[in-house]
Amino acid sequence: MAFSFQCLSPARRSYVIFSYFSVTKFPDLSSVMIMHQRLYKVVFIFFLLLLMPERTQAQRFYVDLSEVSQKMEKAISGIPAQRKDTLMLIGDTLLYMMDKKGKAEILFTGITDGSLTQLAQIWLYTALHYHKIKSIGVYSGGLRPDAINYRIVAALKRTGFNIQPVRGYSHNPVYFFNLGRSFPDYTIFAKAIDYHNNPHQDYLVVPVNPQVDHIDYARYGATIVIPYHWKRPDIWDDTQVEAIKYDEYSREIGRDMFFLAHYIDLKIKEKAQEQKRSQKKKKKGK
Repeated sequence: MAFSFQCLSPARRSYVIFSYFSVTKFPDLSSVMIMHQRLYKVVFIFFLLLLMPERTQAQRFYVDLSEVSQKMEKAISGIPAQRKDTLMLIGDTLLYMMDKKGKAEILFTGITDGSLTQLAQIWLYTALHYHKIKSIGVYSGGLRPDAINYRIVAALKRTGFNIQPVRGYSHNPVYFFNLGRSFPDYTIFAKAIDYHNNPHQDYLVVPVNPQVDHIDYARYGATIVIPYHWKRPDIWDDTQVEAIKYDEYSREIGRDMFFLAHYIDLKIKEKAQEQKRSQKKKKKGK
C-alpha cells in the first residue's frame, strides 16, 4: 500500500514526526546498525498509522458527484461567447481581490435567495474545491429571503450531493450538504443580503435576476457589481417536466460555475509559471 505523507492533516503530520523522533535510539555501533535503526523507525511509524482510529485521507468527491464534475469540465465549451466574457470579467475581479488582500468574496443576490442564488453558490463552491482553490468565499442572499425551493434540493441530490435537513419542519429549513466523506458540512438556507455571516466590506456582488440589478449594493459594503442572469426555473413548477427542467437549470448553472473556477485556476497557474520564469532570469542575471 503506497503511503503519502501529504494526505495527513497538519496535526497527524506533527504526531508522526514526534513519534519518529521519540523512538528509542540504538547505540551507533556501525553503519549497519544505523541502517537497522532507521528501518525500525519506519516500520514503527507504518504500524502506528495503521492503528490510528481515524486516518485522514485526501479529500475526494462522492463518486457520482465526481463524475458529474468531470462532465461539467467538458461542457464548458458550450457556453456562449458573450456569457464567457462576463464570467471571465467576474474571474478577473476575484483574482484582483485575491492579489490585493489575499482572498476574495463573492455574493450571489436575488429576490428570495431560494433557487438561482443557492444553485450558483453551491456549484461555485463545488467547482472551487474541484480545482483546489481555497482563497475565495462564496455566499448568497436575497432582498426578501423566503425559503430554499425544495425542488432544487431534489435536483442537487439527483446530481450526487449529500444533502440533509438540519431541523424538522420550518418555514425556512436549514440544510447540510457536503462533497465527500472527508469534506466538512456546508450550511445552506435562505438569508438576507446583509446576513451576519455574509461579507460586509470589499466584495463582489453578482445579481442573478434583473430585478435586483439596480439595488444600491454600496450600502451593504460591496465594491463591485457584475450582473449574471439565469432564467427562473419556477415557471415549470407542478408540471410533468418539473424534475427534468430543474435538472437542466442546475446543470447549466454548474457548467457556468465550473468555467469560472477553471478560468481562475488557469490564471493562478499562469501567474505562478511567470513568477518562476522571472526568478530564473534573476538568477541568470546574477
